[in-house]
Amino acid sequence: MKDVEVLNDKQKPLEWREYYTDNDPLTFRILNIEDSTLIVTEIADTNLPFGGGWTYQIAEENNSTKLTITENGEVYNPFFRFVSKYIIGHEATIKQFLSDLEDKTKKG
Repeated sequence: MKDVEVLNDKQKPLEWREYYTDNDPLTFRILNIEDSTLIVTEIADTNLPFGGGWTYQIAEENNSTKLTITENGEVYNPFFRFVSKYIIGHEATIKQFLSDLEDKTKKG
């Protein structure tokens, strides 16, 4: 990810746009926040060949923080579904996110 732009920090639901080096930007929104330990988001863009969202669950575990991310994605176009499954991999985005997060936490 190259940059993030908050689109409506005074309104609900919160929306933001993520800019990437190799891909078009994506717009997201928060659907639900419970107790600062559960955050549910979705892709807000409706003109894409895919959609879905992520649920982030944060918990204390053994004097550290455990983050569980559940990705709920849909690929509408059969061609993109094939590319996602056999070329890119369904888990590519979440793996990159977790790798970036791990790198950031190591750097402080």
